[in-house]
Amino acid sequence: MKLFVAFVAIVAVAAAVPFKPAADAELEAIVAAIQSPNTDPATAALLEQQLQEIIAGVLPPVVGPIIEPIKPIVPPMPIVPPSPIYPPYPIVPAPVVPSPVVPSPASSPLVQIMVNVRSSADVSPIVPTPIQIVDEAFENNPIVPDPIQIVDRPIPVQPILIAEPVNPIPAVNLPGQLN
Repeated sequence: MKLFVAFVAIVAVAAAVPFKPAADAELEAIVAAIQSPNTDPATAALLEQQLQEIIAGVLPPVVGPIIEPIKPIVPPMPIVPPSPIYPPYPIVPAPVVPSPVVPSPASSPLVQIMVNVRSSADVSPIVPTPIQIVDEAFENNPIVPDPIQIVDRPIPVQPILIAEPVNPIPAVNLPGQLN
């Protein structure tokens, strides 16, 4: 099994190495032959064509940007026409017959109202009393109006003096032995 894994790894590495169809020396010789003034123009054209084929085999083709149409994320649902729904039995219109109202059995009521009613013998009549106005409250604490002072210019307010702020003392790092 180990031999098989090693063989597969060697094949993978060998396949990953790019294939070079022509050596650099060969390419330089073709370019020198094309640029040489002694080369026939027809031969130079054939050499240029051969050079382009070699370069096209080595380099990947140049492709511009690809514009893809926007695809919907959710696939469209097929349109299914609605099917009629048939009840399991035929529906026949019938008149509504009111049933008689049956009183509920005497159970605890939802709302309970308690009313305390006294008999007329137990109630004493309400006798109106006269209202008494007492002036004693004002006599003990008289209201004395203060005179209002109207001034042309207001009295200047004294500025508030604020002390300089106290800066905090910076922290001192302790040596590693004390931590």
